[in-house]
Amino acid sequence: MKSTRNLINYNINTDNLNIILEQYKLFVESAQRISENRIQAVNFLIAILSGLLVGATAFFDNSLMRTAISIFGIIISLVSIMTVCRYRQLNRIKFKIIHEIENLLPINLFCLESDRTSKLKSLGFTKLEILLFILFAVGYLLLALYKESAPNL
Repeated sequence: MKSTRNLINYNINTDNLNIILEQYKLFVESAQRISENRIQAVNFLIAILSGLLVGATAFFDNSLMRTAISIFGIIISLVSIMTVCRYRQLNRIKFKIIHEIENLLPINLFCLESDRTSKLKSLGFTKLEILLFILFAVGYLLLALYKESAPNL
């Protein structure tokens, strides 16, 4: 599993290295803030969807209310998927720029990490988050379509 990148970049120009390093630090911090915001957004959306599910069960006998809550849950699930995808796009853009800046620095840590993790065979966090929100949407859809059967006498 040989990486295409080296840890150390020997072809650097040291003229503006301090300025580049400071800009690099700021950009890495902003990428970290995006990741933290994503985690908070996902946790908030999961809390909303979980709360709606509790509300739907409280109104389980009221078909109209249960259906309304279910439709709202499906909409929130779809918005959640779009939110996760948007954060993924933002992070990808940020890390592409970080990789470009690393070409001007002596060490290519994020580039090397990216090369090595891209070879791992696993579901990424984005796919897992999307799967979770799809499961919420399916659950709400099933709840909306639930029809009470007539009691057996």
